[in-house]
Amino acid sequence: MMLSSHPSEALSRKGKPLVAEIAWDNRRLIDKLFVFEEYVVFFDIGWTDPTAGAFRIHTLQGKIEGEDPWTVGGTVIHTLGTNDYLNDAWRAWTESDGYAQSSWKKATETLEMYRKTAGLIG
Repeated sequence: MMLSSHPSEALSRKGKPLVAEIAWDNRRLIDKLFVFEEYVVFFDIGWTDPTAGAFRIHTLQGKIEGEDPWTVGGTVIHTLGTNDYLNDAWRAWTESDGYAQSSWKKATETLEMYRKTAGLIG
């Protein structure tokens, strides 16, 4: 069961984008994030690019905890800082055709296909 239909909007303060810190050298900008009881699925920026494949969709096992920063398993999710180098990537994404195609409706449809393929339930 999905806990929220648009949680990345609800989690992000003042409409700022979110970052997933998967490892010290693996930071991902989150375009869409879906929170379930036992896991979180998020889509990187650029997920609408048909050549990107499934590497733009990530599953984090565990419950989301905390309040900016949040944690899911070993991953930390937080609001993108003002002076973060990823701001340029976020700005480029929001000005791209891919961003214009990244509606919540399309994301939800893609999520359902991904969950079936990945064998995710709940």
